[in-house]
Amino acid sequence: MAEARKVKHPYRDPGLSKSQAGELESAIERVMSMGEQELLDLVPPQTGILFCGCPNCDSGMQESSQLTWTVEAPHQVACRFCGHVYPSDKYPMDRVQVTRNPQGKRVTVRYYLDEAGNDHFFEGAVWYRQKRWLVRQAMALARAYHVTRKPEYARRAALIMDRFAQLYPTYCVVYQWPYRPRRYTSQTRPPFPAGGGKWGRWIPDEVPGELPLAYDLIYESPELDRLSRELGADVRKRIEDDFFRATVDYTLSSARPMFNMSPWFATAIVRVGRVIGEPEYLHWVHDWFGRLLHTQFCYDGMWHEAPAYHYTVTHGIRRLLEETKGYCDPPGYVGKEDGLHIESLDLAKEFPFLAKAMDAPTTIDYPDGRSASVHDTWGGRSWPSRPGRAKRRSTCRILRARRARNGEGEGSDPGTPALLRGLRAPPLRQPEPGALRLRARGVLGPRLYAHEAAVLGDVHRGP
Repeated sequence: MAEARKVKHPYRDPGLSKSQAGELESAIERVMSMGEQELLDLVPPQTGILFCGCPNCDSGMQESSQLTWTVEAPHQVACRFCGHVYPSDKYPMDRVQVTRNPQGKRVTVRYYLDEAGNDHFFEGAVWYRQKRWLVRQAMALARAYHVTRKPEYARRAALIMDRFAQLYPTYCVVYQWPYRPRRYTSQTRPPFPAGGGKWGRWIPDEVPGELPLAYDLIYESPELDRLSRELGADVRKRIEDDFFRATVDYTLSSARPMFNMSPWFATAIVRVGRVIGEPEYLHWVHDWFGRLLHTQFCYDGMWHEAPAYHYTVTHGIRRLLEETKGYCDPPGYVGKEDGLHIESLDLAKEFPFLAKAMDAPTTIDYPDGRSASVHDTWGGRSWPSRPGRAKRRSTCRILRARRARNGEGEGSDPGTPALLRGLRAPPLRQPEPGALRLRARGVLGPRLYAHEAAVLGDVHRGP
């Protein structure tokens, strides 16, 4: 509950200075130009949906990048490729899903169903993008307030967060994933879907990552007390209990607390814990982190999936280290589950294995320093955590996570004689007549690098 434990606000330096006041105020001109009721009307009445394709064209991918939204036309979306605007008479939302929200009230959501049976929740797509814009505005308002101390900025940020806190308990759990039927449900108990949620489009972003920081920056503003008197409710308590704590409870009920995106929701949980003064959240993350390293990394430091996911994980871990560093429990506090008292937390120091894990995949980097593209690999992305150093000499290495580099040489092109010799692979079947790919009884994914270029990509497994 609010004020349960004394917390210094903000709990960390936001890195803002008065010299940035002009820039920060410029960023909130549009939201400040709106009336308060106009702003509150933008808060979506139900859970939004990210995945919604454009039935008017076949451009884009994964039903997540096609539709655009602007605050100038807040109740519609448009295809960034063909320009078609939704809702649309050509593609009418003449189907409905009917369910009940967690409070038992009837919820009706309209959608369009195309001839192939693909659903298009244009209303849900609008709600998702409204929410995303409001989150950004709340953070921008809080940052501007921190520098200028203008109360109207804190009030606007508080209005947004309090409205979310009022509505979050009424949001339905939505199942959503690309190219699969979307469902609004009356579900109130776990197991909740990994692909879906009430706030997030999947379990890793159910706990809001930015709003706790915005709340932290305005926490001590008298505007929250003034707003509480106006609304006849403790606004701080409502934001903390009905919104932030509720999202953490939802997330911790997940049956999959350890996977490649889990460091990101762990960071969000830490932020909530530090802002509202809940030590148990920090203790949960501390215990979870040790188990993550012990069970999800191999002994040579390699994450159990492809290098791209290794860097997804370690980039998230770096953020987690920043958020947890220096944390201290309240005097005399002992964790309810672990029986520990945490003082000056430093996860990197407590778990020296991290030093090995951070850059483990560099062992199988291409000689020019680029990360090896294995399995599910991010395209066109360079993680800040990746060193990307070119190699002058290549040697044979086999990682515990079933990754290997074979091929020795020196000079500007050390990887030329590379054909994974010395590795024993499962026997390969001959292609069946008319087959377009090789079928194998196991996984053998050779990549060849020669003459300063990758000359054979990720050719691997069969059924």
